[in-house]
Amino acid sequence: MRPIQLGRGTRSAGGRSMNKPLTVTSEQVAAAKLQIVLDRKRGQASSEIVRRIAATTSGNVGVASRSASVAGQPPANLVDDTGGQVVELSTGHSHVNPTSLANLADALRAFGRHDEALATVRQAHRDASERHDRFGESKTLRVLGTTLNQLGRYKEAIDAHSQALLIARQLGHLHGEVESLIGLGDAWKEEGRLEEALDAFQRAADFAHELDSPQTEAETRVGLGRVLQTMGRHDEALTQLRKALDLHQKFSERTTEETSTPVPEV
Repeated sequence: MRPIQLGRGTRSAGGRSMNKPLTVTSEQVAAAKLQIVLDRKRGQASSEIVRRIAATTSGNVGVASRSASVAGQPPANLVDDTGGQVVELSTGHSHVNPTSLANLADALRAFGRHDEALATVRQAHRDASERHDRFGESKTLRVLGTTLNQLGRYKEAIDAHSQALLIARQLGHLHGEVESLIGLGDAWKEEGRLEEALDAFQRAADFAHELDSPQTEAETRVGLGRVLQTMGRHDEALTQLRKALDLHQKFSERTTEETSTPVPEV
């Protein structure tokens, strides 16, 4: 899902200011809107940051039931576009499913609200475990690991991503494996475990190529370049960064083709 840009900067894991717009995905916006619905049903006020995420777009949220209004009464079930996960909003037992809640936590992380992100994703992980939702467990562990990475809590991040990787493998969820390996590569690099980081990014790059996902593969190539540079292998690092640039160009061209395809007349 193409990210939506917000007009503010963000910070890297090391706290340095980065001059690029903050982005959230349509899934994250959808999750924030669903959280607001749930809060209202409970008679609670949603936090300012959740309301801000939910207000990022109007009418461009990846929810199947687009007629549902946050201000009004939602239908009994909303289906988001994260693999057909159902969000039940029944009168007696309201909840947002773990995958959607993890998407919301990831958006909170992107806004730098790490405490709220951790609380949200840990609740999502508990919910997934109680429901024996293995896909949800893997997703929530990946978001948890990414948040811990940004906080510099690398050993905890490695544990979370390792668990997520194991579950993704058991499920045969290749995209989940790629995301977990990227998280492990980031954490291992920061811990100085460079050979392990290199192996993680290389496996992630191979899987991303198999998935024909140029944007994700570009991310893995950047990771490889950073590790190789740290190892003093500058020529190899430059090769990987050039590959990343080529992949970003490929993704940009593919996106342009998709958006410029005319809609056939009916």
